[in-house]
Amino acid sequence: METIKCGTLVVMKLANIQGMITCVSLRFDRVIYEVTYYVGAEQETIWVNENEFDTTTPELIKIGFKK
Repeated sequence: METIKCGTLVVMKLANIQGMITCVSLRFDRVIYEVTYYVGAEQETIWVNENEFDTTTPELIKIGFKK
């Protein structure tokens, strides 16, 4: 399985807010991403799926368990 690497800069589609992927989570049969962003001086985080943001340079990494 491949996911977008933590540290990748993204732009939220609906709010046009720039953030950074700070965590990747596998939950049941899907991948969700934690995005950290700032509103003024306040740090915020939100969990989103891949179709809720855009990125210009997505670096994919392979994840999984070794047998």
